[in-house]
Amino acid sequence: MKRPASGEANLERVRAWRSLCPDLAIRSTFIVGFPGETEREFEQLLEFLEAAELDRVGCFAYSRWRAPRPTRCPGRCRTR
Repeated sequence: MKRPASGEANLERVRAWRSLCPDLAIRSTFIVGFPGETEREFEQLLEFLEAAELDRVGCFAYSRWRAPRPTRCPGRCRTR
């Protein structure tokens, strides 16, 4: 999936934060099943999640994004 950060570096951050604030709650959300993601990459994510012991985790299967109907309507406000 080309996750930009190193799992080990993230794990070190989580440990450092928890050493500073043991009651810290950490949550994150992950997308899995991205085209090209290997079984090994998925296993590495599971290993990270087990080691990091995050407090809340959301996980969603990859799906192709389609623009919602309102974003395709004529006359909508454009961002700069």
